[in-house]
Amino acid sequence: MRINRIDFKNVVELYNKSVNSPVRTEKSKTDEVILTDSGQEILKLRKKLAEIPEVREELVSKIKARILSGEYQIDVEKLAAKLKEWGEF
Repeated sequence: MRINRIDFKNVVELYNKSVNSPVRTEKSKTDEVILTDSGQEILKLRKKLAEIPEVREELVSKIKARILSGEYQIDVEKLAAKLKEWGEF
C-alpha cells in the first residue's frame, strides 16, 4: 500500500484521536480473585502449618540429654518392626 502526504496526515490524525480517546484514558479495572469456602479453609490451614516449627527443638534436646545420660533405651524389636513396615528390609 502506498501512502501519500494527505493519507499520512489522515493516519496521524486518526492515531492521535485514538490515543486521546476516553476509552484509552479510563483506568482499567484490577483483577480480583475470590476463593471458595474450601479454598479459604486451605489457606488458613497453610498459614497455621507455616507457623509450626520444622524441628521441635525442646523435644530433640530432651532426647539428646537422655541418650547422653544413658537412660534412653532403644527397643530393637519395635525398631525392626517399623523398618519392616517401611519396606527397608
